Amino acid sequence: MARVAYESNGSPVGDGVRVTRVADGGQTLEVMVDPKTERFSRIILVNDEDQRTIDTFTSTNFTQPGDAIRAEAAYHREFIQEMEDAMKVKYLLEVVELNVAAAQEKYALIKDALPAADRRSCHMLDILWSARPRVLAYGFIAQQIEFISGSYLNEQSIASNIKRLRRALETTDWPIEIINHAGMGYSLSVPAEWQAPWEDY
Repeated sequence: MARVAYESNGSPVGDGVRVTRVADGGQTLEVMVDPKTERFSRIILVNDEDQRTIDTFTSTNFTQPGDAIRAEAAYHREFIQEMEDAMKVKYLLEVVELNVAAAQEKYALIKDALPAADRRSCHMLDILWSARPRVLAYGFIAQQIEFISGSYLNEQSIASNIKRLRRALETTDWPIEIINHAGMGYSLSVPAEWQAPWEDY
């Protein structure tokens, strides 16, 4: 089982009304733990068996290869624990197949609309587009790429892929601007009325 806890001391977050705030450009949820000093703590999800943090309510904490996969695995493990073994296998295989099929389909649609982009650039555009206009932290982008390709990217690799995506976008007249948020990540600036070509299908 897992429990929601304060990152600062590992204590469980109990029932009741809590003062919360959103920090890190919309990436982190924090709860007030001391109203006198107005001190806040991040909220994490902890595995009771080994006390390891398996997930957090902030995208910036996915910083090691496998973090994203382990977090999703923890969710599915909770979901299937009452199933028979055969049903567990069937469910998990369907999850994998659906994720792979969806990623391949989106890649094909974006590639058709943006031939100058390579596979990783298409994935980057899909991730940024789906979250616009939010700022996506490096860790969150790495998490999403890991889900799609199994590769975990560091900040330098993400920056290189964003640079290639920018070059590909320069071959179009699309009103898309990739905004760099120093020390945080990236976001997309797109007119609200603009329709993406890959979504015309």
